Amino acid sequence: MENRTDGRIVYCLVSTLMLCFLLLIGCNNHPVQNNSYSLYVKDTAWGAYNVLVPPGSSPDDRQAGVLRLEKYLDSVINHHVAGTTFQLKGDYSVYYCPCDSNLLNIDAHLLAGAGTTYPPPPPPPKGGSGDGGTLTRYGFDFKVAKDSASEGAINPVQLNKIDLSNKRVDARKVLAIIDTGLDSQFFKNQPTNWIWSEGPQTLLNTLPGKPKDLWQDDHKYRHGTGVAGLVYQVSATDVVPQLMILKALDQNKEGSTFSVSCAMSYAIQHKVTAVNASLGYYAPTIHDDPIMQTYDSLCNAAKIPVFAAAGNVRYDEGLTSGACVDRKVQVNLLGAARSFFPASYAPQFPYLISVTGLKSLSAACPNQNYSEQLVKVGLYNKTNCCSYYLPFMPTGYTGSSFATPMVSGLVMKQAIANPNTDIMILLGDLERQDRTLHATVQGTYIGVTQPKRVQ
Repeated sequence: MENRTDGRIVYCLVSTLMLCFLLLIGCNNHPVQNNSYSLYVKDTAWGAYNVLVPPGSSPDDRQAGVLRLEKYLDSVINHHVAGTTFQLKGDYSVYYCPCDSNLLNIDAHLLAGAGTTYPPPPPPPKGGSGDGGTLTRYGFDFKVAKDSASEGAINPVQLNKIDLSNKRVDARKVLAIIDTGLDSQFFKNQPTNWIWSEGPQTLLNTLPGKPKDLWQDDHKYRHGTGVAGLVYQVSATDVVPQLMILKALDQNKEGSTFSVSCAMSYAIQHKVTAVNASLGYYAPTIHDDPIMQTYDSLCNAAKIPVFAAAGNVRYDEGLTSGACVDRKVQVNLLGAARSFFPASYAPQFPYLISVTGLKSLSAACPNQNYSEQLVKVGLYNKTNCCSYYLPFMPTGYTGSSFATPMVSGLVMKQAIANPNTDIMILLGDLERQDRTLHATVQGTYIGVTQPKRVQ
């Protein structure tokens, strides 16, 4: 989810209602993921909003920003219920980002009395609260789930693990992985200090209301663990990067632009080498979240590359019968009316690298998104087509979620070997120019030979 600014926070406001849902995809021979979403706090919220107050704001300024939004929502409720049988009242839950006091999340719940129909949640207020010539910024808190992908079954009893024997960690190179967390039991002979830490104050979880040190990957198919595993698999040298684990998605692979923005803020503050974001949400370009866009722009200003999955076909758009079967209808094309954030911010931010998987040097994997304008890099898996295998996932992962860490892992490998070279230069060294990719990605691809499927 990328947003463009020149490093300053631009306080523009979203004024149009658009709650967007990312639907996960299942592919042939893989279980279809549950596409029913709820926000991760108490009951499903009537409306969820992000609030970003200007840098240097006082606690009173932050409280004023919250109260202004609550007052606005109350006025909307009263307007809707006037002269009707509705008896509605707003109930608000406020959460702060643990590492960024300027970033808040508000969930609005309706306490209903008589009546059977609720008015829809309103857009955020058009104006901001004044603070020394700047404005508090409001935006919808979009539901963000893992990039549509599929996974096979894991048998933890007979677990094949990723072998990290004889590996040394280069603590100068840190890859932040914003995902479902990490399950370390899937790695054996783990090197010391392979997980980044700043001691007891380390932030590991940015989900509202969750303990900040709760980082365990509790997703059924260990999505975040798979992402980390692919990073280490492709950076298979004697030296591996350190990983900053940020759990912004829960056991159902659900999160929001708030939890992801909070994680990005933490990564920026600690000057990580790069960020892997195998996640996103669908929305028309004009309805993106301006607050998460701000943090994408701050990554860009700090020259921190964000490797973002390009997304996959949604359930309601139709699926192919298999990962490597050609489509007759190109429903996986990204554009202004069908954007996947943060990947669709790529043209605006040089340090935002949107990634998809390729089935050949001239075509994207059928269920993965592509675009000449919005997707920068294609990952061409020469051995396994559009599936990505790990020892503990013998049936394979599919989806741009898993193409992305293979690219970020390859780039981190080069960053360790060339510690003083800008990552974007290293990415360029990995890419290959090929005109046949003109309709798929921006003329570049990265080829990789992955170990063949584990039987």
